[in-house]
Amino acid sequence: MLAATRALATAEHREHGGHAHVLATCGHRARALVVGVVAAWLVGCAAEPVPVTPRGGASLAPIGDVPAPASSWRDVTESPQEAAPPADPRVAAIAKSCRTLDAALMRVAESVVADGADVDVERVTLLLRENGAPYVRPRVLIGASIEKALQSLHGASTRCGIATATATAAAATTASAPPTTTAAAATTGTRELAIVADALADLEPLPVRSRTGAWLDFRARVNVPAKGARVVLLGARGAPRTVATAFDATSGSARARFALDRPGPFTVQLVADLEEGPRPVLEARVFADVAPSHASDVAPGEDAANDDVTGGDVTGKGAFDDATSLERMIAAVRANESLGPLQRDPRLDAIARRHVEGLARVRAVAHDLGDGDPRARFEAENLHAGVMGENVARGRTLALAHRAIHASPSHRLNLLNAKYTHLGVAVARDADGRVYVCEVFSSPL
Repeated sequence: MLAATRALATAEHREHGGHAHVLATCGHRARALVVGVVAAWLVGCAAEPVPVTPRGGASLAPIGDVPAPASSWRDVTESPQEAAPPADPRVAAIAKSCRTLDAALMRVAESVVADGADVDVERVTLLLRENGAPYVRPRVLIGASIEKALQSLHGASTRCGIATATATAAAATTASAPPTTTAAAATTGTRELAIVADALADLEPLPVRSRTGAWLDFRARVNVPAKGARVVLLGARGAPRTVATAFDATSGSARARFALDRPGPFTVQLVADLEEGPRPVLEARVFADVAPSHASDVAPGEDAANDDVTGGDVTGKGAFDDATSLERMIAAVRANESLGPLQRDPRLDAIARRHVEGLARVRAVAHDLGDGDPRARFEAENLHAGVMGENVARGRTLALAHRAIHASPSHRLNLLNAKYTHLGVAVARDADGRVYVCEVFSSPL
């Protein structure tokens, strides 16, 4: 059977391990909503266990933002970061519903709450990395009287950042709605927001800035039972690289030493083998010989999309339908690594189309919507192959969904798997115009 890896891209993505069936939990909708946050919703499934990216969320490379000055970034990524007692009485009252406050999460919450009525889900993940926080699968609570929602998320490893602001109307967005969609509103004039993270692992200080060829020491502790753990590096191009990692299951200690082999931004993930399967438990960004920035690495093939990264139509770019554009994007990624294009197969297209239409209908991202995992759906069509895999993602535009897939270790492994020869792709949009994609890969049929 297929050993499926799942990445939720959570938030919108980078989001993004864990079970793909449930992407975000919304509680106490009358007063506050839980928002799964990442840069793009992602789920990746490959022929063998591979590193995955966070859910809600998902921990992916930043998307479409203006580069920030290097001084805005912390010098190191680490956790936990001790928070001072809140001076604001209301924040202090809300904090009683959270197990532990974290200074990085507090800084991010203060930045987000000051943005205005709507939550920019992409920006939350960007700010976590900028503030030196390695947490994956962050969630956002926003509205009024958020204590009950916080209590529902309370766990032994729960950490929070809380902020309030005065507003004419405090809006709440759901994980299934685009950032511009108002799901609920508070009429109190006070905007309350909490960013919640499950600290499945903690990271000792890891430099944000480095030099090509310089050795970096990675030390972390996994806070939940795990059978193993490994460090995975992902650069702007090429396949992800797994680093030799020493892991002690008794203490949860994970140690590795590595050097970055070229200039540019790198994503560093710790993937732990948990009871439910491999899952990223922390993530950091390291920049070799370049200034830290929120500017994303544009993925090969993005210019084949029928839209631009902001969602507007681009005159002259509508020559291809969405599925053909996605096929061309995948071919460009493979060509960039000296791999040939995959043969489009109508049978795999049909599998991808049925699944992506279901994703858009329920406004979720998962491998299994009740009709079986990718292997089961593949074999239900009387198809057989030595290896097969599936990428699923959601984004504001087709180009951004593709960019998020390329920025995810497990998804890029599928894109660059030399064993694959055949491809099926499909694209769908929900009522709000959010783009869902499904890519099905296989060896000879």
